[in-house]
Amino acid sequence: MLKRSITGLLLGITMVAAIISSPWSVSLLLAIILAGSAHEWNYHFIPSEPFYQRWIFAAFTLAGLFILLYMNWDASNLHFQRVENTLLYPTLFLLTAMLLGALAFHPQWSFATRWYGGIFYLIFPLLITQAYLVAGFDQARWHLLGLVVINWSNDVFAYFTGRLAGRRPLAASISPKKTIEGASGGLLAALIAAFLINAHLWDGFLSLPRTAFLGGLVWLAGTTGDLYESRMKRLAGIKDSGNILPGHGGFLDRFDSFFIVVTVGIFVLSW
Repeated sequence: MLKRSITGLLLGITMVAAIISSPWSVSLLLAIILAGSAHEWNYHFIPSEPFYQRWIFAAFTLAGLFILLYMNWDASNLHFQRVENTLLYPTLFLLTAMLLGALAFHPQWSFATRWYGGIFYLIFPLLITQAYLVAGFDQARWHLLGLVVINWSNDVFAYFTGRLAGRRPLAASISPKKTIEGASGGLLAALIAAFLINAHLWDGFLSLPRTAFLGGLVWLAGTTGDLYESRMKRLAGIKDSGNILPGHGGFLDRFDSFFIVVTVGIFVLSW
């Protein structure tokens, strides 16, 4: 518990500093998250794929890293306009299909752990995030920070509420420790965090209904993202996706919900 708390605190400080400091620091953060998560996806989830398919995934990852950094070097709001028109809505649809397919419709749905699933789950969301940031960094960095804090609020309060009052399992076959009571505590925390952030960090940028919708959607994205990664690990027969983060596991263990949260959050914020 102590190791997990220390790692979480250091990681949180690093992320906050990177997000608010400069366009290049947050770009480097996103690039590290993408590279680390893609490596774990390649190592754990697609080792049995044909060799050429693993190389295709690696090529998409390298292209994603290049485009991510290029957008920052040639910052323009045109990048987000292009991404919004071509990637945002298809990515939302595909992520929803992946989540529903893996969690609800078919427990062994192979799409959850295929090389092309990694493109939709890892690469596209981070490109959307980068395009949103370069379109107006001074405002967008606080939007991204707010989304991260709402998701953290959900994680922390769901964990402690579940420990204190958890009785009924939320999805016993996927993650036995998650409970309905814990998820309810996370939802309440996400809604409160959304209203506080909108009022004090975003200066009332959203209306009250949109704020409530955002908080609920981030909670849903964060919760299903955690369950999705748990499902992937069960399909792959592993406990953690890595050991680079003491007490947390690997990149996918820590950022499993981040990819979905930023996508749905930017969808709401860009209305």
